[in-house]
Amino acid sequence: MNRILRGIAVVACCVLLFGCNSQEEDSALEAQPATEKPKSANKPFAMEQQLIRDAKSIQGILDEDAEKKKKALDNIN
Repeated sequence: MNRILRGIAVVACCVLLFGCNSQEEDSALEAQPATEKPKSANKPFAMEQQLIRDAKSIQGILDEDAEKKKKALDNIN
């Protein structure tokens, strides 16, 4: 019985949180003037471009780490 009550409580909290979130988004959309275009309209692939830049920087970090490990392995032998 306790598991059922916990499940119902979790679902109720989720519904409450999702309900509050949508109200904030609606008020944020109403606050923007109608003549102003969102910034994402000018750059439709901005998020993808940022992900690519992040991936390249992470790959650079991994490459540097691999070189350090390779040099350490060569120095052992």
